[in-house]
Amino acid sequence: MPLYRFVVNDGRHSDLTDAIDHPSDAVAVKDAHRALAELVADLPAGARAEYRIAVEDASGTVIYQASLTFRGETAGDMKAPLDGESKP
Repeated sequence: MPLYRFVVNDGRHSDLTDAIDHPSDAVAVKDAHRALAELVADLPAGARAEYRIAVEDASGTVIYQASLTFRGETAGDMKAPLDGESKP
């Protein structure tokens, strides 16, 4: 099976995973999507985060990348205007 590595960046740090066997590019991409979902799953209420993940093949070539911007809002957050916006 081909080997793939994931580069995960949270805007402050980049982490490179160990090589992982996947049967195809498509399966590696789906695994990258799942990884992004897991990154935000345990964030606290009101959290803000931005993640980017890149999938590299065995040669180190990026075959796919995706990003996710997350903004959780508590009840108090929803009453306050969004950055750059005014509420009636």
